[in-house]
Amino acid sequence: MFLLSNIHDRPYATLYPELKNVVFDISDAQLSNVKNKDWHDIGKDSIVCVVNGTRMISTFYRIEENLKTDIVDENGHKHVIRGTVVAKLPKDEEMRRFLNSAGVKHPHLPRNSFSVGSNVANLNEALDSVVVKVKKGTTSLGDLKQPKT
Repeated sequence: MFLLSNIHDRPYATLYPELKNVVFDISDAQLSNVKNKDWHDIGKDSIVCVVNGTRMISTFYRIEENLKTDIVDENGHKHVIRGTVVAKLPKDEEMRRFLNSAGVKHPHLPRNSFSVGSNVANLNEALDSVVVKVKKGTTSLGDLKQPKT
């Protein structure tokens, strides 16, 4: 499972009106930072959670695609992931407190906060036992990570 930082609340629907279900974006310049190397591991069926300016964790998405756009600015090309909501926590949780209670340790999340320049963190199995709400009840994030067949 991947944790993504949109703490500046980028309005993806406005920025990418021609692309549906944009969950997150990142630039070439940001991708050149070793702290964001986990971006390249996000692919179809990956599960991600985007943390916005409130620093709350609540919604989980299943990724449909990871693509490089034709949109270029002073930071290079924009890359986006598109996906759909697949689960939510029973209640929104403050990121630091939630990750601390789950025992998460990640080199780019000191004190379970995003470090400067870090926008992508692969938490691997750290949150697999967390129970989330889905359309037909509840499941664990670990079970959710298994793509539907």
